[in-house]
Amino acid sequence: MNKPLDPARRTSRGLPFFLSLLLFVSLSALALYLLLGSHAEGLSERSEQQARNSGHLLLFAALAISACNTAVLGFGPIKFFRLLAGTALLATAAGLLTEFLQGFVGRQPSVLDCLLDLIGALLGCTLYAAFAKRIRPGNILFVSNRQIHFIFIALVLASLVTLLPLWKALLDEHRTMQQFPILADYESKIEMGRHSGNSKTAWEPGSLLVYFSAGQLANIDWLYLARDWSAYRELAIELDNRASTALALACRIHYRAHENNYEHHDRYTRGFTLKPGRQTLLINLEAVRNAPQGRQMDMRKIASLVCFTRGLPQTRLLAFEQLRLQGMR
Repeated sequence: MNKPLDPARRTSRGLPFFLSLLLFVSLSALALYLLLGSHAEGLSERSEQQARNSGHLLLFAALAISACNTAVLGFGPIKFFRLLAGTALLATAAGLLTEFLQGFVGRQPSVLDCLLDLIGALLGCTLYAAFAKRIRPGNILFVSNRQIHFIFIALVLASLVTLLPLWKALLDEHRTMQQFPILADYESKIEMGRHSGNSKTAWEPGSLLVYFSAGQLANIDWLYLARDWSAYRELAIELDNRASTALALACRIHYRAHENNYEHHDRYTRGFTLKPGRQTLLINLEAVRNAPQGRQMDMRKIASLVCFTRGLPQTRLLAFEQLRLQGMR
């Protein structure tokens, strides 16, 4: 005589299974919208960008919980490490596909995003297993509660490490607010996250060292400075030309609206000839305000300050010591 099937191991393909499947499909659609949807305004601060990146972790954790629940409802009891391996495989494939698709909407693929996808999915899978072991122990097989807790703690620690860029961005943005109207003085190495560009950079106490390359357009682009310059008359750039010869340097400033069309007449550009040694470049912000053709630049939404060189015969070093706003209007 056959023994009755243990209710804890019974497969349910009824309403709970289809509701779980619907939740998983809905979360997948939401994931595609959040990860691939257009954001015309752009993100103004590093912390916003890093928080968006960290959303991969939470989103894939939710997807994994839904997917694991759907798998158990659809196929019955399952070995934990088989569930974990399947989750890792699917998360890796989904993460790589997402990064590939992001290239079609103007975003750069990111290895960190794929790592966040994977860690988030494994966290979700482990969290699901921990609860399932308490509610219906027969659904998750061949693993102890201690093993689940150990894996979960390891994944939490890994996720905290991947969130370090977010913590650094938040700390530097707090420092930016405290410094204002100084935009950067490089007394702390944490300020090195405020710029990008194609020039090699290095930090020394009180200076950002920028190596402008030979034979090409070389630049340093400050993307993450305080945005509102409307209350000041001048931008002062203190720097040190450490060569014994003069150097031609151009400075460009544009504001938030310029990011959507990249028109040359919609920004401010000025050239300087730098003599050897320390000096201060002064830029009249009224001239910056009136630089765009047919309208004024919104000085409350400055997006970028760029310094660049063209066609240098050899690499040149400039040490930027301080960027500041001065002279209240």
